[in-house]
Amino acid sequence: MQNHERTEDGITNASNRQHAIPLSLFTRGATKASLIEIQHRFPEVDEFTLLRFLKSRNGDVEKTILKIEAHIKWRAECFKELPAEHVAATKFCFCTDKHDRQGNTLMVYRGDRHDGQHDDADIVSVVIQELRRASSLSLSTERKVTLLVFAPKGTPFKRSSVKHIVRTCSDNYPEHLAKVFVFPTNAFSRGIWSFISWFMDPVTVKKVHLLDGGRSPPVLKEHIEEESIPVDFGGRLLDDS
Repeated sequence: MQNHERTEDGITNASNRQHAIPLSLFTRGATKASLIEIQHRFPEVDEFTLLRFLKSRNGDVEKTILKIEAHIKWRAECFKELPAEHVAATKFCFCTDKHDRQGNTLMVYRGDRHDGQHDDADIVSVVIQELRRASSLSLSTERKVTLLVFAPKGTPFKRSSVKHIVRTCSDNYPEHLAKVFVFPTNAFSRGIWSFISWFMDPVTVKKVHLLDGGRSPPVLKEHIEEESIPVDFGGRLLDDS
C-alpha cells in the first residue's frame, strides 16, 4: 500500500489512499461499512475528511453524501483561496505550531486585531485556511484543533457576519474543533455567545468554554503548557505574527 502526503483541503490522489483510521474514531453512528460506501462516491476525497462529514451527520449515508456534494459545489463556486502572505498579514486569526496537552494544534483569534475592514468572504477564507493548516499540523488522533478566542470589549461584531462565518465553517469543515476557549468573559462576550450558540451544532456548543480571569485565564494552563500559551494571555510564547 502506498503512502500519501495529507493535503490541507482533504483532496488526495485516489491511488494513494491510506486505510489507517483507528476503529476508535468510528463514533456517532459512523461505521467502516458506511465510510466505504461513501468512498465509492467520492474517490478523490480522503478517508478522514469523509469520516468527519459522516460523523457530523450521525452516520446517515444519504445526508452525508448530500453534504459533501454541497461542500464540493461551495468550494468550486464560492470559496476564495487567498495567498498565504495575505492571510498572514491579517494577523487577527492564525494557526500556531504549538499544541495543547492532547496534541491538538493551537489556533488563535484576536478580536483586538480585527479592524472590521475585511468583508465576510475574506474572513471566511482566513479562518478556513488557518483551520485547515492547523488540522494538518495536529498531533492528536482525530487531527483536531483547539481555538483560543480573545474577544475583548470593542471587538467588531456584526450579527449577520458572525452567523454567516460560523455556519459556513460548520457546514464545510465539520469535526475539526476539539475545544474553544473564549475570554475575557464579560457582557460583550456572553452576548456574542448567546447569539452564536443558537445556530451552532449542539455537539460543537458543548466544546465552547467561556473563561473567567480576564485576558489571562488560569484555566488555560490546565489544558495547555505555559510555554505554548501566548505571553499576552499569561503564557511564555512570544507572538511573532
